[in-house]
Amino acid sequence: MTENENNEFIDLLKTVDKSLTNYTLALCKDSDEAKDIFQDTVLACYQNFDKLRDKSVFKSYIFQIAFRTYKHTNWRKRLFQRMDKEKADMILDPNMKVSLNLEVQDLYQAMNELPLLQRNAISLFEISGFSIKEIAIMQKTKESTVKSRLKRGREKLAELLEVEKEQQMLVSSKGNTNTLKEVIV
Repeated sequence: MTENENNEFIDLLKTVDKSLTNYTLALCKDSDEAKDIFQDTVLACYQNFDKLRDKSVFKSYIFQIAFRTYKHTNWRKRLFQRMDKEKADMILDPNMKVSLNLEVQDLYQAMNELPLLQRNAISLFEISGFSIKEIAIMQKTKESTVKSRLKRGREKLAELLEVEKEQQMLVSSKGNTNTLKEVIV
C-alpha cells in the first residue's frame, strides 16, 4: 500500500476504533478473546484495504470482517476442543462507579446467553450504532428479520436481567444481610 492509503486506513480506523472494541467485547465471552478478534479484524482489513473500492462503506466492511473472524475463531475452538481457561475480567472503565460497572458486567453476561445472530444484531444496533438497513446487509437478510432479532433479543435480555435482579433481591432479603448497594454506599 502507498503512504496515502496507509494514512487513509488509519484515519478510517480511528473513526470506528471505540465502536469496534465495544462490538468485539459484546460478541466474546472474555476480554482476551475480544482483543484477539479485534487485532485479527484490523489485520485482515488492512491486508485487503486496497480491494475496497468504496471507502464510504469502511465501517460496514470492518464489522463484517469482525463477525466472520469471531465465527471462524469459535469454529476453530470447537474443532480442536481447546481447554477452557479462566474467564478474564472484562475491560471496563476504572473510573466508572462500582454499581454501574457491575451492571455492565451483568449486561455482557446476559448478552452471552442470547443466540449468536440476536447478540450480533443487538451489538451492531445498540452498541455500534448501525441502522437496521446496514445490519440487514451485513447479516445478508431482510430488514424485518433484523427487527425480529432485535425485538426477541431485547425481550430475552430484559428477562435475563430481571431474573438476576430478582435473585439479588431475594438473597439480600434473607436475614439481616446488607445489599450490595448498602455495602458500596
